[in-house]
Amino acid sequence: MTWAADIISLPDDVAVGSLTGFLFLGFHLLCPEESSRSFGVVCVGADVSRVRAAVFSSATRDWVVHPWVEIGGEYGLNYGAGALVNGSVYCPFYEDSRVIRINTATMDVSSLDLPSLPSWIIDYGQVDFIVGDTKDGELCMLYASDDFHLHVWIRGVDGDGIGVSVPLLIPSLSAQIERTTGESEGKLRVVQARSGCVYLCMICITPADTQHSWLFYHSLGTKEIELMINGTFDYCAYPYIMAWPPCLICDDEGTAHEVEGSH
Repeated sequence: MTWAADIISLPDDVAVGSLTGFLFLGFHLLCPEESSRSFGVVCVGADVSRVRAAVFSSATRDWVVHPWVEIGGEYGLNYGAGALVNGSVYCPFYEDSRVIRINTATMDVSSLDLPSLPSWIIDYGQVDFIVGDTKDGELCMLYASDDFHLHVWIRGVDGDGIGVSVPLLIPSLSAQIERTTGESEGKLRVVQARSGCVYLCMICITPADTQHSWLFYHSLGTKEIELMINGTFDYCAYPYIMAWPPCLICDDEGTAHEVEGSH
């Protein structure tokens, strides 16, 4: 079996017709369960008050760019904060206490309201919260506060079938972070959450006036965090998790080829 790297060009037309402030929000890999030989990529872009999606197909080797959709509000979307969960891309809208949802099957755009909380708990316009999913595939919202607490809300439904956000109680991470880093102050933020695996980055300025960063791993439902890397690199560290499309995992003349990815 021969493996080859493939480079997919960006969708040139996704920015056509944009207003001010165009940016890419993220790219998400689609792996249809019914086809082991194909995959797709969803590209989400936004301007001052609209979003649009472009979808790449491995079958046609081309992008299909969908129309712009008004979402209301201005400049509330950030790159890298969204996630693909159960066939929809979710992007936090920071200025309006909601999450934009794009159904990748129909390309319908809708919104989910975020939990209504006092500003002393969370100010959606000021904190860096992200969306991700639990190990059971449920949508969740996460952010880390300055006192080294990880705050998590899991999206579900109540007895009447109405969507609700249920808080997940997580003990303070302060003691473990201080023991690992030797620092009692710093900026802690969630950088990614996939299948219940949460990655947090902490940044602080040392007495020598240099910036030090740590990347931690935490599994939802546990009390422990694990240090992955640390160093004096600029800004946050981000994990790179490669999902293997089914078309890259197959049998070759009766010999099984297994590809195993790890965090």
